Amino acid sequence: MKVLVVDDESEVRETYESFFSQESGFEYVGVAENGRRGVSLWRDLHPDVTLMDLNIPLMSGVEAIRTICAEDSTACVVAMTVCDDGAHVSAALTAGASGYLLKSCAPEEISQGVRDAFNQQMPLAASVRCTMVKLFQDSAPSSEPLSLATQREAELLRAVVDGLTNDKIAAQTHMSTGSVKVALSRLFEKFTVTSRTDLAVEALRLGIVPLHPVWVPSEDQSGS
Repeated sequence: MKVLVVDDESEVRETYESFFSQESGFEYVGVAENGRRGVSLWRDLHPDVTLMDLNIPLMSGVEAIRTICAEDSTACVVAMTVCDDGAHVSAALTAGASGYLLKSCAPEEISQGVRDAFNQQMPLAASVRCTMVKLFQDSAPSSEPLSLATQREAELLRAVVDGLTNDKIAAQTHMSTGSVKVALSRLFEKFTVTSRTDLAVEALRLGIVPLHPVWVPSEDQSGS
C-alpha cells in the first residue's frame, strides 16, 4: 500500500517515514511540506492513501483534500492533525476526507486507520467521534428521517456508516456486489454527494441512521 504524507513539520515527516518504512504492507512513496506540493505529488505518485495535515502553508489541508477529491472522487485522503474541534472535522469531511485521525493516536491506531481507509472504511479518532455526535445533535433534520429514504436505502446507509465494504454489504443484504454498487451510485445522486464519507455524514446529519452506537462505540468497535 503506497502512502504519501503531507505535513509541514520535518520531525513529523521523519517519524512517519521511519514508521511506514518499517511497518509491513506499507510503502512510503513521498512527502510534502505544504498543500500545493502535496497535490502535485499526489498527481505524480498515485498513492493508495494520503495522510494530510490540515494546518499547512501555501494551500491548507482542507483545500488540498477538496482539490484532490474534485479530481478523483475515489481518492483516499485521511486528515491527520492535532485539531479535533467541530470546525476542522466538519471542513475536512465535507471536503472529501476518507477519515480523520489525530497525531496523538497510538502507532497501531494510525496503521489500522490507514488500512481501514484503504478498504473503504472511515477511520475516526475517538475524540473525533464525540465531536461528530455533538455536531449532529446540534443539526436537526428538516424532514422526518424515514421520509428521506426507503427501508432498503436506510439499510444500505447504515452499512456505509458502519464502514462495510461492498462485498460485506452484499453478504449482509443478500444482494450481488454489482447491485450494491448501482444502489450506492443512486444514493450518491439522491443525496448529491461524491464519496462514501459524504454519504455517511449526510445519513447521520439527516437522522436516517441513528447516532448510536456507531459514533460512540464500545472498545470492540473493530468488529462492526
